[in-house]
Amino acid sequence: MSDSRPPGDELPPVQPLHYQVLCGVALAAIFLVQVQQGLLLWGMIVLLVGAAAVLRARISPLLVVLPLVGGQLYLQYLVPIGRPRGVLQVDDVVLCAATLAFVAGHYRLLALWRNILPLDPRQIYHKGAGVIVPLSRLGKVAPQHRPVALLSRGELAWFVLQLPLFALGAQAVWIVLGARRNLHELEPRLLQIMHASWVLVLGLLLVGQLFRVVRLLRMDGVAAQMVLQDTLWHETRREQRRIGRWLAWWKRGRKSD
Repeated sequence: MSDSRPPGDELPPVQPLHYQVLCGVALAAIFLVQVQQGLLLWGMIVLLVGAAAVLRARISPLLVVLPLVGGQLYLQYLVPIGRPRGVLQVDDVVLCAATLAFVAGHYRLLALWRNILPLDPRQIYHKGAGVIVPLSRLGKVAPQHRPVALLSRGELAWFVLQLPLFALGAQAVWIVLGARRNLHELEPRLLQIMHASWVLVLGLLLVGQLFRVVRLLRMDGVAAQMVLQDTLWHETRREQRRIGRWLAWWKRGRKSD
């Protein structure tokens, strides 16, 4: 008996519709969590703006994040009844994972629909020829979107598996930063803002240095030699300029003799 299961290469590839469905599920989760928190108006705004964005409207994902953040700030600081503080808040974890899923999924959809890179005004799209032609010819800016053929099932699966990990990590950071402490008679909210700012700045510095080290380790010989030559010039540019000036004077003196 032959196995009727098709091989992995023959399975249907991932389509943009899959990311649209993922963004729709994320919007539904965000709306349900906000309704449970008593933020019906904020949830409706997020749902309507996000649905329009998923349906290929020219809307940035930040327009969905801003009312979401506004609702959470209202709930955190303006509601008279404080939120219960526990070791793990499931609604926050679900809200964080759903928000990350929508933002990242929508940006991937924009790369498929619009442009994966900023528009290059030096290249335009000729309507008649259907190819990229020089800027001297009038026409439309050439789209540089991501090819649909590059989508893979592993990309979508790995993307979904990462969502709860980042959400739990964010919840752990908030448990540490959100703890109320008394330090030099400062207000607890001010301490939270200070701690969050320090963690954000130090985190960005560490991540930037990590990416710099990884980039240097993955560099080939030619690029590494160019970087070393550039570093040598920056470190010894004054000495090289002085030596070059002396050589020029010496050659000029020999010619005059």
